[in-house]
Amino acid sequence: MISLELSMVQKNQAESARLAAAMDEFISTGGQVSHVATPPPAPRPYGHRTAPAPFASPDRKPLPPRRSKKETMQRLRIAPDIEEAQAKAQTPKAPPAQLDRVRELAKTMSQGDVAEVTGIHRKQLYNMAHAYGFEFQPAAIGGAANLPKNQKDLARDAKNVERIKAFKEVGLNRAQTARRMDISTCYLRRLILDYAIDFPVTK
Repeated sequence: MISLELSMVQKNQAESARLAAAMDEFISTGGQVSHVATPPPAPRPYGHRTAPAPFASPDRKPLPPRRSKKETMQRLRIAPDIEEAQAKAQTPKAPPAQLDRVRELAKTMSQGDVAEVTGIHRKQLYNMAHAYGFEFQPAAIGGAANLPKNQKDLARDAKNVERIKAFKEVGLNRAQTARRMDISTCYLRRLILDYAIDFPVTK
């Protein structure tokens, strides 16, 4: 250890001079100074844990036994037990509490009316009717069955047929004719088929 005190430095000057003179005398008589490599640094420790044992070492802990797919699924509860599912399937479900009332109301009322009277959701009423084999009455208002069907206007069709023939003679195609007449191409196609108009499709 190097001392920073002046007295110690002065005390060691004589020893330093003697060592320097001895080294010069050693080199002058043919001596050689060899440089020794420093030893490699010690490896760093393996963190706060010990290094893992080799795979073939007797100190290595054996791996736990592998579970089958069924055991893994039952342990993770991905799928219920087969016996439990079969037991639930064999157990008959109790009928709903208002089944008799809903069945009687369905004879004279629609599904929406029964839902308003009983307070049961329409999806539950649908499942109840599907499971126990009864039907509701059709609704008096609303529904696709009450929509008016399209009726043919013969006078209007006759006027449009004359206009189609006139545009055909001018040289317009089907798409241009439909745009000029402000009608749909489906209605134009129906008039051409119903009245046998010679209006070929241009490519």
